[in-house]
Amino acid sequence: MRVLIAGGSGLVGRTLAPYLLSKGFEVTVLTHRKKIKHNINFKEEIKVVKIGDPLGDVDVIVNLAGERISTYPLTKRRIKTLLKSRLDVINFLKERYKHKLSTIHFLQASATGIYVNTKKEEDLPKLSSCVYSNMCKEIESAANKAFLNCSNLRLGVVVGNGGGIVSLLKFLPKIKFTHGDNCIPYIKNEDVALAIYKIITNKLTGNVNLCSNKYLSLNELLELCQKEHFGPKFLIPKILLKLDKRGALLLPNQKIKPQKLLNLGINFR
Repeated sequence: MRVLIAGGSGLVGRTLAPYLLSKGFEVTVLTHRKKIKHNINFKEEIKVVKIGDPLGDVDVIVNLAGERISTYPLTKRRIKTLLKSRLDVINFLKERYKHKLSTIHFLQASATGIYVNTKKEEDLPKLSSCVYSNMCKEIESAANKAFLNCSNLRLGVVVGNGGGIVSLLKFLPKIKFTHGDNCIPYIKNEDVALAIYKIITNKLTGNVNLCSNKYLSLNELLELCQKEHFGPKFLIPKILLKLDKRGALLLPNQKIKPQKLLNLGINFR
């Protein structure tokens, strides 16, 4: 099976590409980065291309592309840039594969931030109406309109070395927030790769929660991400997270149940 991973040079893609290769997939990574082979050490069997290069026919597209949310403060202008970077890639892929829109299995990265806060364990809670949620809705809508067979990958916080929240906390001392008992949906990077593999091989479409059923509070999640840190732990007022909309992504209190993945027999790490 031939798979194209758009945005495959990021945290998730760097684990997903070699994992799918090991399962017998023919893997192509679409990225804007230069010298990707040298910097990330993808195996030679993984083809790396940029927009403008010949892409070849594929059976599956995993779209992880888009500017990183964590890079700059989430101003209104920045949110528009983040949304445009994602919609542009969807439209590019729609045009490039317009002859196969009804046959390609298209997996679009979204987020559990699309949901309202829910104190009880739920598979598909109501959708929120906040700015971040609305961005997710627009991205999912564009993907579903473009491709007939679409899976919306509603990702929790991805935990893994080499990027994401672990990189953001790398140079900080061990921290703990006051009242940091809110539940944050999260998933380990290795489980993301396994989940996507299962979604592809089982041809699962629709909304899929990519988060662990091993629920952690905000402080427990920080403990997991900083497990190799030494020294004293600093207590920080949780209200500081509200100073930047990026910090607000750690304020939800959600127990999102990954029912579809549990039905596929996935045991989360």
